[in-house]
Amino acid sequence: MDAAGLTALVLLLQTLPLDTRYLLRYERSTLLQGQWWRALTGHFLLLGWAHACLNLAGLWLCCVLAEARVSAPGLVARLLVLGLGVSALLCTLSPSVAHYVGLSGVLYGLLVWLMAPRCFEGTASPRPSPWPWSLGHAAGSCARPRAVDRHQGFPSPV
Repeated sequence: MDAAGLTALVLLLQTLPLDTRYLLRYERSTLLQGQWWRALTGHFLLLGWAHACLNLAGLWLCCVLAEARVSAPGLVARLLVLGLGVSALLCTLSPSVAHYVGLSGVLYGLLVWLMAPRCFEGTASPRPSPWPWSLGHAAGSCARPRAVDRHQGFPSPV
């Protein structure tokens, strides 16, 4: 399964009746009672169509930034590890969060997982885009290395 397959899965889950979606969302109390699937399925459910579109755009952005470095199975493996990790952290460090849906937490983790090696290699900027106003250009501008002012600890333009 690749990003297109994950997109289809998210869109399919969006069409489920609300009662069925409640059975799949992250819910701390039922997770602790043994409904382990909620640790994963809750991340692929979203609050509505706008939320789904935003999260799927984030998924595709991560894939574009990863370029050809991550295979489809590698992407799925990362999403599963991150989904379980986010759920474990929610369950242990945020016990007041009774229920959760959304891909955002997993996407933040995925972005770091995909971009950190590139930052260390000095190749954090994606390929140049033919359109200066495009997302690729914006991401490349934000990812440029900056010198750190040792006295203040704030980045200064290079």
